[in-house]
Amino acid sequence: MSPTVDLPDPLRRRPDTALPDHLTLLYRGPLASCDYDCPYCPFAKRRDGPETLRADRAALERFTDWVAGRPGTRFSVLFTPWGEGLTRSWYCRALIRLSHLPQVERVAIQTNLSGRTAWLSGCDLASVALWTTYHPGRSHTTASSARRARSPRSGSGSAWGWWASPNTWRPRAACAPTSPRTSTSG
Repeated sequence: MSPTVDLPDPLRRRPDTALPDHLTLLYRGPLASCDYDCPYCPFAKRRDGPETLRADRAALERFTDWVAGRPGTRFSVLFTPWGEGLTRSWYCRALIRLSHLPQVERVAIQTNLSGRTAWLSGCDLASVALWTTYHPGRSHTTASSARRARSPRSGSGSAWGWWASPNTWRPRAACAPTSPRTSTSG
């Protein structure tokens, strides 16, 4: 397991701060909007305003640049936005960019997969993964998108998670993994 490290502010150069050989990072920016309306979720159908979206995009770009500027450290990155990141183009671009960096061993995102998955074709599929979360009442959309993302043409790793309360949990066969190519997201 990687040690905990206070990351230097990417806007200030601190050459005296040495990083370990490998960092496993959990990234969560200001984004808190989601396109699903799950009754148990505090982010359901929440809409971030333009200022929050600009701040989220800028923070993600700073983070991506920070990782790109450190070729001497290997990285594993998991994006866990409070909302749905893949409905925002800048998350897709960040995953594509990071997946091609030689120092990034794995880059993954927690997603409900409500958006398109065509952007995966721009990724290095050996290093990108999706942590797909099942949402009661929305499973037909999530399961369908996840099957597309896990198709043999995709080649990306995937893992399943469930986001539900005990009174809304309804397992469905449609959500069972259909491919032996599954992996954890980190």
